[in-house]
This record gives sequence, structure tokens and C-alpha cells, in this order.
Amino acid sequence: MRPIAPFHAPPEVVAHAARARRLQGWMIAYSLTVIATMGLAAGESQAMRTAWIEDMLMLVPPVAFLVADRLRRRQPDAIFPFGRFSAVNAAYLVSSFALIAVGGILLYEGLSTLARGERPTLGSVFVGERQLWTGWLMWAALLWAVAPAVWLGHRLQGPSIALHDRALHGSSEMLKADWQTGLAAAVGVLGIGLGLWWMDAAAAIFVSLSVIHDGVRNSGRAFGALMDRRPMQIADHTRPDDLVERFEEALRLLPGVADAEVRLRESGWLLLGDVVIDTRPGVSEAQDETLYRETAACAARISWRIHDPNVTLRHPLA
Repeated sequence: MRPIAPFHAPPEVVAHAARARRLQGWMIAYSLTVIATMGLAAGESQAMRTAWIEDMLMLVPPVAFLVADRLRRRQPDAIFPFGRFSAVNAAYLVSSFALIAVGGILLYEGLSTLARGERPTLGSVFVGERQLWTGWLMWAALLWAVAPAVWLGHRLQGPSIALHDRALHGSSEMLKADWQTGLAAAVGVLGIGLGLWWMDAAAAIFVSLSVIHDGVRNSGRAFGALMDRRPMQIADHTRPDDLVERFEEALRLLPGVADAEVRLRESGWLLLGDVVIDTRPGVSEAQDETLYRETAACAARISWRIHDPNVTLRHPLA
């Protein structure tokens, strides 16, 4: 079996991929500073410790993306005749399972803390000659952990939609919603300051449930992509993409085509699949090569994502 043709990305796709790699590099560097800041400021607050562990998980999506991106760029060979484009979806699934596993641990710790009735306390530190409540330091750390993350989430939206990268899009959605985690942790710290000890554990439980929710939602989408699902929209994962119908309609307009059926499946950024064309009476087999070229050109006009479809021509019986 011959491998599929090597994929040569259009210039705009190359530009979006380079931008995504830069943003993911910034994300890793920023996450390391957040982990250090939150670790120093966490203190006895369960909500802060939970938010700190969630911040550690921020490293998983960008690292998974960069590893998958390196694998994706390897050309098809005899071992992987369809290429390694699905590495993107595999990375998406791995990061989703990491969220579920860690979220479950955090949920257990939060419920245990609430059941035991542990009452955390926040002391004070001296900054120069002034005494400062440590809660202010925690809020400052939370602000640093949230504001740039939300900004990066919005910045990742463009490349994720342009590349149709589900892992990247899921990561951007998580970052955009990171303000909810920060707000919950801030409320938990406020509860300690007001003497409402249970608010800290409740905030930790909310954060852990948010982590689990993200993991379950993203794992379902990753499973669908790995199970040869038909193309779905990137912004609305419940609605099929209209690429299949558009491709079929365009093929039916080609000279000599009576009908066409297209089956496509997601493979990372790309769409692989089959095209079955019923030719009109009078179309000779000598014209097949022209029809093959026109089909490839038609696929390129519809979307750069449709890559090297397997084309079968069916001639009517004489």
C-alpha cells in the first residue's frame, strides 16, 4: 500500500502554525512563573493549593501540542501510511485524561477537608516596617495567575480555528474561563479572613469540579475525532461541518459526473477519506486521468484540509 501524498501546508496555515507554537512557548514560560508564585503564596488555603495544582496542569496542553506538532510534521511512510496527523487528537485525549484524574484527586481533598472541618488560618508578613495580611499576597498571586491566562486564551482562538486544532481550541477555552477559578479561590481566601472557614473548602471543590468538567468535555471531543467521526465544526462541536456536502455539490458540477459520494474523517488538522464518482454515459476510461486531476483541484478549492482523497470512478455498464 502506498503512503498518502506528503502534506504541504499553504502559506497562511504555516503562518498560523508558527504563531500557535510561539504562543504555546509563551504559555509554558508564563505557567512556570505562575506555578512558582502560587506555590509561594498558597499558605494553608485549600482553595489556593487547589488552584496551584490546576495551574500546574496548564503545562500539559502546550507541551502536548508541541510534541504532537513535531510528530505531525513527519512525512507518511511504510509504517504510518496515513501519516501522523492524528497525533494532534491523541495529545488532546492525553491532556483531557490528565484533567479528569487530577480533578478527581482535588475533589476528594476538598470534600475531605470540608468533612473534617479543618480551619485554616492566614497570618501576616512584614514588608519593610509594615505588617501585611497574607491574603493580599494571595490575591496578587491569583491576579497574575488569571489575567495573562485569559489574554492568552483569547489569542489562541484565532490559530485554533484557522488550523482546526481541537486540542488548541480546548486549551484556549480553558484559559478564557480561568477567571472563574481565580474568582473562586479569591472568595475562599476572603472566607478565611472573615472567619468562614468552610468557604475555603467550598471554593476548592468548585475549582476541582471545573477541572473535571473541562476534562470530561474535552475527552468526549477527542474520542469522537479518534473514532473516524465525520468533520464537525470547531466552534460548535455538536454540529457537522458542511464540507462534505459542498464537496459533493462541486463534484456534481464537473463535466462527465452523474453523481458523487464523499466520506471524510478527521485526522488532526486534515480530512482523509474516499470519493466515489459515477460517470455519465459516454465518458471513456481515457478521460479518467482528467477527472482525477479535476477532483483533486476541486478538493483544494473547497478546503486545504481535504488531503489526498482516495478517488474511485464507476462507469455505467454498456
